[in-house]
Amino acid sequence: MRLAQLAGIAVTAVVVTGVNLEIGWAMALAVLAGALTTFLVSLTELGRRG
Repeated sequence: MRLAQLAGIAVTAVVVTGVNLEIGWAMALAVLAGALTTFLVSLTELGRRG
């Protein structure tokens, strides 16, 4: 599975669980998932260049 697919699964999980969470928790989880995805993609790109 590619990193982009895993990121999509993580974001989908946040959205699905966000239905039952307060908006504050849902927003925090979504931001955290996005930040983690950005970090992992940047590490992958850095590894390809180096």
